[in-house]
Amino acid sequence: MHKRPLIALLATATALTAPPVCAQDSEVDILRSEIEAMRAEMQAMNARMDALQSRLAEAQADDDRGETQLAAEAPVDTPPGVAPTVPVAPAARDTAVAVAWKGGPQISGEGGWSFKPRG
Repeated sequence: MHKRPLIALLATATALTAPPVCAQDSEVDILRSEIEAMRAEMQAMNARMDALQSRLAEAQADDDRGETQLAAEAPVDTPPGVAPTVPVAPAARDTAVAVAWKGGPQISGEGGWSFKPRG
């Protein structure tokens, strides 16, 4: 007599646990499809990065060729109305300026000129 309720209880418990197991299968399928989609996106990103890196290498090679070509070319005549640029020599330093340090910079020059920041 006691076996029948136990069997019924066991059958009921088995019937109630089956749907969550099926639900887990569908969740696994969803996760697998998401992983496949992410892998496809990563492959597309890798292909894009490879293409961009090859374009960068080509651009750098073109830039190097352009610099070499510019260095080999003769100087270009200046158009009329434009003054040619002449390199200017740096101004000679005034050696009569003296710099001292007494708690701060003291600068003095010819003719008694001096400067010391105060405050």
